[in-house]
Amino acid sequence: MNWVIPKRLKICDIRVGVVKTKHLAADESQYGRSHSFLKKIELDSNMSEQDNKNTFLHEWLHQVSDVFKLKLSEQTTSILAVNLHQMMGQLDVDR
Repeated sequence: MNWVIPKRLKICDIRVGVVKTKHLAADESQYGRSHSFLKKIELDSNMSEQDNKNTFLHEWLHQVSDVFKLKLSEQTTSILAVNLHQMMGQLDVDR
């Protein structure tokens, strides 16, 4: 089962938009951004779909952390995102 990055999602009744922006990584050395106040996740449109999926999970975790006031560090967010994506692959979600 192959999953697709949504254009919108909900985290506890909070609607979050997902947009792709050209040259985000080149201009700001970032593959994605999470804007909690704007309720938006931005991804670099020039990246591969696989890289965008990894980045989406990372930015989604930032949104979840902000909504629930978890105060996850960047390192913790990265570790969780990579392992979540890896687990999804093992469950055949990403094939």
